[in-house]
Amino acid sequence: KKDAFASTTASAGETKAFTLSSNSSAQPGSYNVEVTALARAQRVASNAAAAPTVGAGSLTISLGSYGADGSFAASGSEKSISLEAGATLKDLRDAINKADAGVSAQIVNNGKVDQLVISSKETGEAQALKLSGTGGLADFSYDGGGAGAMSTVQKAQDAALKIDGLEVTRSSNTITDVLEG
Repeated sequence: KKDAFASTTASAGETKAFTLSSNSSAQPGSYNVEVTALARAQRVASNAAAAPTVGAGSLTISLGSYGADGSFAASGSEKSISLEAGATLKDLRDAINKADAGVSAQIVNNGKVDQLVISSKETGEAQALKLSGTGGLADFSYDGGGAGAMSTVQKAQDAALKIDGLEVTRSSNTITDVLEG
């Protein structure tokens, strides 16, 4: 059968770094692949020393990318949430998660205080986040350019690799379009 002679296999000398697969459109070859950076999601957190104060206010969540000068360019629509007086940190976390804004929120107890941690759901530089809080949520603002009370835990980052010396970047750690098949 034609398919039996057209089948391919892919293997890696170092399986701890990455895994490979191929299909019938793959061309025979040998490639030198060097992973220089993994794609990462943006992650920010509230103050680690003092418990955050939650009050009546709004929080606008935007996804996009930061330029070298710290400017933010939104890549999609913004989502806003509002809380009433008497809201708790758990209420804020739940409202962020229900907003379907491309981020997720968790509360982490660091042994001293509860911290709010907000993470982009997708990896890559174009999935960086910006938070703009008003009123009782102003302390949850974040701007990668340095403004805001939230701090960077992990920067949004694209995957970077070299294939036979050629530099390749992608927003995900799963790369399917570099070599045919």
